[in-house]
Amino acid sequence: MPTVDEYLSGLPPALADAAAAIRALCDRYLEGGSCAVIWGAPTWFVTGDPVCYLRATEGGELLFGFWNGGSLDDPSGRMKAHGSIMGHTVVSGPDEVDSDLFAAWLREARGMARPLG
Repeated sequence: MPTVDEYLSGLPPALADAAAAIRALCDRYLEGGSCAVIWGAPTWFVTGDPVCYLRATEGGELLFGFWNGGSLDDPSGRMKAHGSIMGHTVVSGPDEVDSDLFAAWLREARGMARPLG
């Protein structure tokens, strides 16, 4: 299993730049959380509960997904929800990283994290 750094360094340059920007947001707004490559992609946890992930697709896109994505407030319409649970947005490069929107999602998702056990 690769480390998060190894996973991200293996991405094409535009996706790697976008992933680095998203990773910085995750680290900032999920302070005290953890991140590891789980289920084949970098995944962030708060209190042991999975919150969000980054996954590169074979089509050359980066998915920034949330376990509670279907419940997050999304005035932008960018979140592609899968029912009320999972959801993701597609990012093709660093210019598509909306720091304000992604920070709002991360703050809201952090509040939904449940302690495990």
